[in-house]
Amino acid sequence: MHVVTASMRTAVFLGLCLAPAMAAADVSIVKGGPPAAGKGLAAGALAEAGKAMAVCWRAPVKGAVRVAVQVDGDGAVTASAISKGAAAQCAAGILAVWTVPGGAWKGEVEIGAAAATPDLAATIQQQLLAASAPIKACQVRAPGKAGSAAIKMKIASDGTIGDVAVSSKLGDELDKCVTRAVAAIKLAPTGASGAVSYQLAIAFSGKDAGAAAPVGGDDRPPPPDGSVSGALGASQVQAAVGPLRERIAKCAGKVAGQRALVRFTVRADGTVKNIVLKEPSGVAKLDGCIKDTLGAASFAKAGDETKVSLPLAW
Repeated sequence: MHVVTASMRTAVFLGLCLAPAMAAADVSIVKGGPPAAGKGLAAGALAEAGKAMAVCWRAPVKGAVRVAVQVDGDGAVTASAISKGAAAQCAAGILAVWTVPGGAWKGEVEIGAAAATPDLAATIQQQLLAASAPIKACQVRAPGKAGSAAIKMKIASDGTIGDVAVSSKLGDELDKCVTRAVAAIKLAPTGASGAVSYQLAIAFSGKDAGAAAPVGGDDRPPPPDGSVSGALGASQVQAAVGPLRERIAKCAGKVAGQRALVRFTVRADGTVKNIVLKEPSGVAKLDGCIKDTLGAASFAKAGDETKVSLPLAW
């Protein structure tokens, strides 16, 4: 293990002063911990240390890293990297110059992807709320139930969203629907050096708020069979789309005179991502069915991705 001693702390601290951070690493205690009365103080100090640890993630790091810590009664920290690699050693070095109040303890901390800074968090929140109509449309999965859903996610530097986890008391169906809706959102590039962690709470009133609002401003009508761009040919896409249309038509039931336009990307392995209702039908249950059906669809495998624009009418 790489152990940072008191004699090394001054050099490490000077390095921190010279390296500005764009985000804060997510630091959590996974083993041991301070006395109950000091947990809040310790958590606050570790969160502040996480801001300095953003420098440790300037190079890509796979997964979280762990660091063993021993905190004295006066808050002085001795830290040693458990995980291999420069990121863990860097995090240990930062902890070794930090003061963590709350009482003496010994244990381990885990440092994950950076968490958004306040400015970046505000930008992310604005974008998510602007694209939240498909999330709100998940109300149809929990008719009459009101409450909030806590959503955790990791946002890559290119704006794609992954590792979505939803927690609510509104039922598994709504949680699954929200998970899919959030994962389908694409944000603007964050400017961070790596993935950032973000949490969002969405309130559900118990009333059907309708379908997702249109996203974007493309008013040009697509061709009758839609458009296909990428590795798959139009005939390959249409062969898979035919049965999907039939399933979606069953969801429509007696709905008539409605149309929708959905755009999505077929991955190289044939699965579907980034499902966006550019023009929703206006019926929340039906729009939810469209996204669910496409989310479970399987297309032919290809060497690269394929973008599809699919018009639907009833």
